[in-house]
Amino acid sequence: MSLGTNDELVITVSPNSALSGAMGRRPLEVAAGDVTIGDPSIKGAHITQTTHGNFQTALLPRKALLRACPNAEDLIAQSIPGANPITSMYLRYYDLAHAYADKLAPAELDAVSQHLFDLAVLMIGARGDVAEEARMRGLAAARLETLKSDILAQLDSPALSLAVLSAAHRISPRTIQLMFEQAGITYSGFVLEQRLLRAERLLRNPNLRTRKIIEIAHLAGFHDVSYFHRAFRRRFGRTPDDVRKLSGEMG
Repeated sequence: MSLGTNDELVITVSPNSALSGAMGRRPLEVAAGDVTIGDPSIKGAHITQTTHGNFQTALLPRKALLRACPNAEDLIAQSIPGANPITSMYLRYYDLAHAYADKLAPAELDAVSQHLFDLAVLMIGARGDVAEEARMRGLAAARLETLKSDILAQLDSPALSLAVLSAAHRISPRTIQLMFEQAGITYSGFVLEQRLLRAERLLRNPNLRTRKIIEIAHLAGFHDVSYFHRAFRRRFGRTPDDVRKLSGEMG
């Protein structure tokens, strides 16, 4: 695999395959799902997979990384456990960033890159003020995105609640509420908006035209149909039936 440039260090993980290679005189043997740091400035540096799988790599500016983690170069070719909570958060946020990168504006991409860098320095072992800043910025953003991802995965479930999320993420319900409020929206407002957007998409779907409005409401996570009609009209200025008919006329 290509390791970038001499001005960068490379965070590498292969979720489904062990990694093997060398960084100069340092042998590199990393189990599947664990993380390692590569250094492209070392002559002959290489990393390969022992079986077929996908690489996940992130190029980090060497100078910035060493300012945050002066010991980063000591960890080159070492194994960082993937089961570490911060490492797990980094990998989940990496997947989210990769999935949505082509839909983000430049300023949003810059923010996501900064958050990944923050998570990387926490994973590697930043200390003091640098670690606190990274926790406040990168870790908070990654935890919020992970919460949002979990909410979207269970939007249609009547069991979705602050209590369920709190138990799954091991943080208090009030902490979840504060994380959303700091991002400029309430938890309940986010859930409602996402359910309404899903309902609107389902109503426009030509393959679901034969489904009743009440079924669409349930698929979007609404189990009080009267409330669904009121909330939908407030949000879109039309009834669910209006949106379906308009979509059919445009199709």
